[in-house]
Amino acid sequence: GGWIAPLAAARSGDVAFVITSAAAAVTPAEQSIYHRAGMMKQAGMTDAEIAEATRLREKLYLLNRKILAKDPDVMEMRASISRELSENKAARWFSPAELPPELTGELPPRGALELLFFDASPVWPKVKVPVLAMWGDRDTVVPVEKSREMIQSYLEKAGNKDLTIKVMPGVDHGNNIVSDGGVWDFPRSNSEYDRTMVEWLLKRVG
Repeated sequence: GGWIAPLAAARSGDVAFVITSAAAAVTPAEQSIYHRAGMMKQAGMTDAEIAEATRLREKLYLLNRKILAKDPDVMEMRASISRELSENKAARWFSPAELPPELTGELPPRGALELLFFDASPVWPKVKVPVLAMWGDRDTVVPVEKSREMIQSYLEKAGNKDLTIKVMPGVDHGNNIVSDGGVWDFPRSNSEYDRTMVEWLLKRVG
């Protein structure tokens, strides 16, 4: 609901409040770059390898933006990127990067590309209802600090002073407690999430 909930609140007067969990204030494209870099780091890839994978992914996204814009040079750029992907597919970082080995077939549908580049920056300033925004500080899927700062800035500039932010220590994107030391444990949900949400709601609608 990190993208959908504020959009609903911005468009409808029937929404009384917004609660988000692990909301990304960046585009899905930027989020995917952040997420994949984190996964590659966990897989033992070096900073240089992550940078190379990120460079290629950014090229792909630039191509997708040109497809949306109906740029006349799309097919030439696509062929160039496809060759570069093929040249790098034997590299040890290529598989963890989850990049396509080449670009073939039809171009991506417009709807998928519009979702990839969805920009929430015009949406959040229109949210006038109370907001509870929660994250876990061990989230590797969304850039927590950047998203927190962006959402807080948007709402402050819009004059919405009813914003509650909670960053929960030791908690991942799915609200699970992350075990320390790399020792496996059963997934354990963070109970503070539900408690925070209930207490926040009771103060406003109880």
